[in-house]
This record gives sequence, C-alpha cells and structure tokens, in this order.
Amino acid sequence: MGLAPMPEQMKLTELSWGLRTRIWASLHIYFTSCKGEEITGHVSLYESAAHLVTDFYRYHLSKPLDEVSLDPRDVYEDIKPIILEGTYIVVIEALESFTRHRQCPESLRAQIARDFEESGAAYRLNVRDGCFYPISTEEQAKALTRSLEIISTNRFSGAAEHLRSGAAFLTKRKFAESVRESIHAVESIACLVTNRPKSTLGDALKALTDAGVEIHSAFRGGLEKFYGYTSDERGVRHASLNEDSSVDEADALFMFGACASFCSYLIEKAKRVKHA
Repeated sequence: MGLAPMPEQMKLTELSWGLRTRIWASLHIYFTSCKGEEITGHVSLYESAAHLVTDFYRYHLSKPLDEVSLDPRDVYEDIKPIILEGTYIVVIEALESFTRHRQCPESLRAQIARDFEESGAAYRLNVRDGCFYPISTEEQAKALTRSLEIISTNRFSGAAEHLRSGAAFLTKRKFAESVRESIHAVESIACLVTNRPKSTLGDALKALTDAGVEIHSAFRGGLEKFYGYTSDERGVRHASLNEDSSVDEADALFMFGACASFCSYLIEKAKRVKHA
C-alpha cells in the first residue's frame, strides 16, 4: 500500500492545484470588480487595484514604470501563470506583495486567508499583518515521514491504513474523524505488540509490561491520560460523529503526528524485546 500520505497541512513546499485555482479566482474577481468602463477599446483598473498592481510590477517584478499596463487583460496574462505555475515560495511572495500593501482591502486579505484555510494548506495568512506563516515545521514533517516508514510494513498494515485515513480526513478538514483514525492506529499497534487483538487501547497499554515492553511509569501515565482525553472528547471515538465536536485543526495535527510517533516508538521497543 505504500506510505501513508502526508496531510496537506504538513506539505511545506507544496500548494495544491485546487488551492492555486481558488487563489486565482479570488484575485480575478477582485481585479474585475475594480475594472473601469471600456472607452474606445481601452479599459483600466482603478482605485486600490491600480495601486496594488502598479507596485507589484515596479517593486516585485522590477518592471519599468512606463511599461506597466493597468489593462486587466494584461494583468491577468502576467499574474495568472505566477499563481498557477510558480513554486510555492514564488506564489507566496507574490501574494504578500498584495496582502502586505497598505492599500490592500481587508476583504481581499480575508478571502485569500479563507482560500488557504479551507484548502488545508501548510501556510496560513494572518489577516492583520498580511504575512503568511507555516502551521508546521520541516523538522516535524521529517520526523513524521520517518515514523510512517517504520509503520508501513506488512505486519502493521492495519495501523498504516488508519493513518492513511487520518491524513485524508485532515486534508478534508474532518478533524474529529482524523483524531479517531490516529488513535485507532496506536490501538492497532499496541494490540499486535501485546498479542491482544481484541483489546482496547487502554487495556493494551496496561498489558505492555506483560509483553516485555518496558515504558517509564510517567510516560505510561501520560499515554493513559492521552487515551482518556480521546475517550472523553465529544465525537472522537464514535463512528457517528457529533457535528458540534470541539476538536479543531490544531488538535488533529498534533494527534496525527503524536500517534504516528508513538506507533513507531512501540514498534522499535517491541523489536528490542524480541532480539533481547
């Protein structure tokens, strides 16, 4: 089956095609709304859009002022390929030239922020300052990749499948479902390690010592509280999830990474017991 896919929120050097088309649609709508009337075949942007585009050409693209065109058709032709085809950093820097501009309408900032959030991107726009920030780090992504490589073996295919589902739910912004699948991955590994296929995670954690897997008592206590949280939190461990579940994106991202790391940790601990 291969490795579990990385959630969109952790793909730090990527912008999905869906996000790119949403961004371009938002810019296109904005520029179109600032288009003046056509006079003798000529049309031009006005108000804030004219300032944004002029400064974009002058300072971001270093284009001579006398070569700057405010005809929307020229603007579309120049900016569209940047958004749809540029690398992630090219796109973000281009967008920041608009969103950080003193005359950028708050409505445009808010729309672009929604585009990134609703697409589950790894970057988010702070509407207040117009800057983009990553919601995870390269180190977290690398650690997660290593964990997924350890888990994605035939013996632990069940756990890997749960993590694949967890990643897919994260990308779809179904956070409670993602947390549930992440916990099921840990449950699957713990049951295999303890040879108790029908146990709950709580029971399997308690049986780790009997299986020869020694975990520090403080760490074990933390894991049991961790399990208790997921059992108590509304909508997490039930097949039919409540719409008012309080699990948010930060919870789901943390749980996905933590559960993947704990799965690989249990596998490595179990290997040492087997080879001792």
